[in-house]
Amino acid sequence: MDPYTLCVWLPSLLLLPLISQFIRNKRGVIRSRPPPSPSRLYIIARMFGSLLHRFLTQLSKKHGPVMLLHLGSVPVLVVSSAEVTREVLKTHDHVFCNRPILEGFRKHLYNFKDVALSPYGEYWRQMRKICVLELLSAKKLHSF
Repeated sequence: MDPYTLCVWLPSLLLLPLISQFIRNKRGVIRSRPPPSPSRLYIIARMFGSLLHRFLTQLSKKHGPVMLLHLGSVPVLVVSSAEVTREVLKTHDHVFCNRPILEGFRKHLYNFKDVALSPYGEYWRQMRKICVLELLSAKKLHSF
């Protein structure tokens, strides 16, 4: 093989993965950082004090209107601003509509097959429709 060809193609082959990774990162999904969060030990140490609402107020002043608290193994998003709360509940409601699925409850709550605790989805919508039309209609309510 010609040395000139080798000098051109070898660096090109080595740089090709780097260039493709750079292009993927530019076009790819924007990686978002999680909201600010105090340390887990700090939360555990201060959580069981007498004035929990003041503790949460201090945290919101320090970390901003949206913060992430780690309560045990469950991450909890805390929103303490009216404007941000309105945005979360109106525009991003489908993201925050489910409860965490705890395995201990699955056994006792019929595998989450009721209206109150089933995860949001097609099954929940059908169950809600049945309850509204059959159980909570005006005619049924007046019969009680």
